[in-house]
Amino acid sequence: MTTRQLRATVISASLVFLPMQADAQFFKKLFKKKPKTEVVAKVSSDAKNVPQTVMLNPDSLKDNSNNRNGFAGIPLGINAEKFERMLVEKGFVGQAQQANQTAKTYRFTGDVMGSQATVTLIVSEKTATVYAVDVEEPTVYSKEADVKKRFAQLKASLVETYGKGYVDNGGEGYNIMTRLGCVNLHFERITVGGGYMIGFSVDDAKAYATAYDEMADKEYEAKPRTVTLGLAEIEKHTDVVGLGTRLIGSRYFTRARNVLKEYEYATNKITTRELQASFALPGGYSSKAVIRRKGSSLISFTITANEDKALLEQAVKVGGYVSAGKNTYKNGKVKMVWTEDKQGNQILKFTAATR
Repeated sequence: MTTRQLRATVISASLVFLPMQADAQFFKKLFKKKPKTEVVAKVSSDAKNVPQTVMLNPDSLKDNSNNRNGFAGIPLGINAEKFERMLVEKGFVGQAQQANQTAKTYRFTGDVMGSQATVTLIVSEKTATVYAVDVEEPTVYSKEADVKKRFAQLKASLVETYGKGYVDNGGEGYNIMTRLGCVNLHFERITVGGGYMIGFSVDDAKAYATAYDEMADKEYEAKPRTVTLGLAEIEKHTDVVGLGTRLIGSRYFTRARNVLKEYEYATNKITTRELQASFALPGGYSSKAVIRRKGSSLISFTITANEDKALLEQAVKVGGYVSAGKNTYKNGKVKMVWTEDKQGNQILKFTAATR
């Protein structure tokens, strides 16, 4: 589970209320803890009842404190009851409460980007403020190719709405980080009955920071980003560990090139010995990749990026790598050497491990 998937634990919704075909183990790798979706007491919050704008261009405002990430044109960071009314006005239908529930759950059905889906509001524990929305499509795809097709469709729609992001979780996820919040698109194999399901989550950085302060149990929660004048800092981090692992696992140059393409790296140079590619994100993140080959076989993969070192350390651990000497880590048949240049860029070199 990557750092961004750890952040997604605060915006996922449990599947225990869905039919059995929607296996309760869905998203097991993505989400470790059920978030707060039920509210016992109604407490007025709504950001002190100050009107909230939705995804205005941050550069057009001197202070973005009331400028929010949004879902379906509705600002996050408002009271759950108000959010509910606005969703219903857009045609969403509230789901009936379960008989054994003692508190209200904000769960709805409706059309989301061309498909029927279950929409769950994730609310803060004390003030009933919506800090995230989780969307789950009920369709079970029998083939990976089919869920990847839907993944591509959703990804295109989300990028059009929220902006450019990056591939995550070894290709099973896509994250869009903005200064207002983040979006996490993901698909997962069902452990019971087989098949795949897909969904995405949207959160608001400011609302999450407030909700984090209200949480009694923060064990699996990611710390909120620093917010200044209503805008969250941009983390310089992508799934470089997952990318390197997949590339070396592909073994052959042609397959590795396809993996780079999937991760949206642009080819800058290609020769009989190596391929050079690059990737960049709004906010200053950049990385350069070099694949070295011998004929059709892949020899090594090196990536140099201005990664956040602390986040990269987490990704290395979560990726299953263990120390094997100075600057060296191993994960099964993959060896990774991690160094840093004078500019502070992180350099990861992946090769096939030898005994």
